[in-house]
Amino acid sequence: MYVDRDKSEEIQEWVRSVINRLLDVYRFTTGEFYVDSVPANELWEYEIMDTNEDGKTFPSPVECRRILPQGHGVRLARIASISTEAEQILHNGSELPIPRTLYLNAKRAQLVESYRLAVIEAETAFEVLVDQAVSEYYRGRGASDKEVTSKLEASLKNLIQDHIPKCCGQRFEGTLEHTAWESDLYRLRNEVVHDGASVSTEQAEKALGAAEKALSWVEMRMPA
Repeated sequence: MYVDRDKSEEIQEWVRSVINRLLDVYRFTTGEFYVDSVPANELWEYEIMDTNEDGKTFPSPVECRRILPQGHGVRLARIASISTEAEQILHNGSELPIPRTLYLNAKRAQLVESYRLAVIEAETAFEVLVDQAVSEYYRGRGASDKEVTSKLEASLKNLIQDHIPKCCGQRFEGTLEHTAWESDLYRLRNEVVHDGASVSTEQAEKALGAAEKALSWVEMRMPA
């Protein structure tokens, strides 16, 4: 790519965006939820090379310093072959599925004991997936964007009762997955958001377990 060699911040931001894209795809394809994006002040030292029109490559005058001190507890990651799924995502520039990305965020929040955030992220993941299932079902049957938007304006309860049976071929309401989601996740999320409730370790574990089962139920049955 061509960039203005005098704009070192632009180059560094491109480097960081590439690193974080690789990390996001790695986390998604391996399920290693504890992986997180790298902030600007934790980049490793790297070298930028310029290539002129004659094809000659030489070091860039842009100075890229390692801000994180040496010996700061950082270790080199293990090396492994890239998976076919990850290769396809990177090659196609595909967006990662938002529901699963949110769920991985929830798992990481649980790991660092940010339980209230974990519950919110997990419930948001489920609600986004419900919207996605409804959207894909009706768009696949020729509904316009306006018609789809109108359906999504219904409450979550209405979407689950009236639309999910059509989208997924059977009712979610009344299943074991629905019961766990409603009692262990949905009600707790509402208490956290509306009442500022705290969340215990046990509650967070049950909430994320319910989210995982609810997400899997919809994913297995939603339109291809």
